[in-house]
Amino acid sequence: MSDTISSDSSAISVSSPFYIGSSDNPNSILVSTVFNGIGFQYWKRSMILSLSAKNKLRFVDGSITPPAINSPAHSNWHRANSMVICWILNSLNKTIADSVLFLPTASEIRNELH
Repeated sequence: MSDTISSDSSAISVSSPFYIGSSDNPNSILVSTVFNGIGFQYWKRSMILSLSAKNKLRFVDGSITPPAINSPAHSNWHRANSMVICWILNSLNKTIADSVLFLPTASEIRNELH
């Protein structure tokens, strides 16, 4: 599958990991329990299932790398990565979220949480 996507967001296929649906919201909470430092494996599994269902797990596992800054796909990658970061931050308590807030990619946040 190619991740080369037009810079026109209306051209993104719904099967693309760059696709952001109309119901996707940066304020959404994907898991029922906010991670507070206890029960990491339960929280992690819940996040994996939720992100997988939204076709965004590849942003977290690092298998989608940022396109070159001058690539037409960069803005779409950046937008989707930012959405995933918001979802992760919303699933963490404030102290933990604050500790990873300035990491630039969902993958880097994942690595730090591990």
